[in-house]
Order: sequence, then structure tokens, then C-alpha cells
Amino acid sequence: MQLSDLATSMGGSIRVLKVSFTYADFNTLSTSSGTAKNLAITKANGVALSLLAGSKVLGVALNPTVAFSGGSISALTLSLARNGGTPAELMTAQTIAATTYYEAAVFKSIAHADFGLMVTVTPTSDALSALTAGAVDLYIYIVGVSTPSA
Repeated sequence: MQLSDLATSMGGSIRVLKVSFTYADFNTLSTSSGTAKNLAITKANGVALSLLAGSKVLGVALNPTVAFSGGSISALTLSLARNGGTPAELMTAQTIAATTYYEAAVFKSIAHADFGLMVTVTPTSDALSALTAGAVDLYIYIVGVSTPSA
């Protein structure tokens, strides 16, 4: 998994987080067929990503760059939520098949204390451990409405 904080042309008001996943991020999560697994989004140093309380998630985009495959897996579903939150509260489960681009307007406000993000990944017909190929970029568009304490 690789997290990038992309620059914007709006003076930094809107953050675009790019999280890149490959099959290697998922294939160690489960050896059970069809089992959904959660994966916290972390920074490059392995520390969990933390967004400020009151932040708004404006939208989410999925850009598969390599189709997921291995064993009898033909696709995965991916959803987005805050850590400890209701599964798919920020993005409902979307099928990642082939290299089809997906985008959703979300506009969700998170009224909790600082929070992290997690994805839930579910294989279609085999265990995640069967994955041998695949890559997807997840873009999360965020407006931070609070400021960190000094």
C-alpha cells in the first residue's frame, strides 16, 4: 500500500489522498474463500492515517490499473469506512473487475474525534490468498474543516 497526498490547485483546501493497493496488500489477509477483510490505511511509515474531526469526504474514485486475478478470483469488491465505523459508510462496496474506473460523490461529514480510514475487501469466489495479480488506486477527496491543536 502506498499513500500519497497530492497537491491541489485550490490552495490546499481540498486534499486528494491517493492510496495504491496491489494484490500483495490483500493476499495475506485471508485464506478463507469469499471472506471480507478490513485493512487500515496507513502512511508510508506504517502509522495509521488520521484525519481531523469534522473533516468531510467529498468523493471517492477507484482506478484499477491491473485486473485482480489468481485461483478462481475474477473480481474483488472494495468499500471505504472510518476505522471502527459502520462498514461501507463512506463508499458502498464496488466491484473491481478488469480496469473499469469508478467514481462516487459522497459528501459525508465525520463528527467524531480524529479518525482513520479503512477499506474492506472481499474476493468473488476464492480466498484472498489466491491473488497473484492486480492493482488499484483509491482517490479520496477530503476537506478538513478543523485545525490541529498547537
